[in-house]
Amino acid sequence: MGRLRADGESALAAFRSAAPSAIVLDLNLPAISGKDVCSAIKRKRPALLVIVLTASTAMSEKVALLKMGADDSVTKPISPRELLARCERQSAARTHPTSQT
Repeated sequence: MGRLRADGESALAAFRSAAPSAIVLDLNLPAISGKDVCSAIKRKRPALLVIVLTASTAMSEKVALLKMGADDSVTKPISPRELLARCERQSAARTHPTSQT
């Protein structure tokens, strides 16, 4: 089970001291923004699964998050079951990529 962090600074510190298999990241974080945290994580570990939670429904925001490296972006509120399903699907896609011919 993962650990919760209250702000971007402590989230980055936890990331640097651990080896998470995935990160669910809230975009609206104090101290360091979720965007900056996502960028820093993806610079260090580009293959790490990062799913971003956002209150924004703007398509431009979602596209920007995907371009910066987020693997998925979901609008809050989200049910825990849906979030878990998204994490499992992304993880399975990484473990068993489909071949393209």
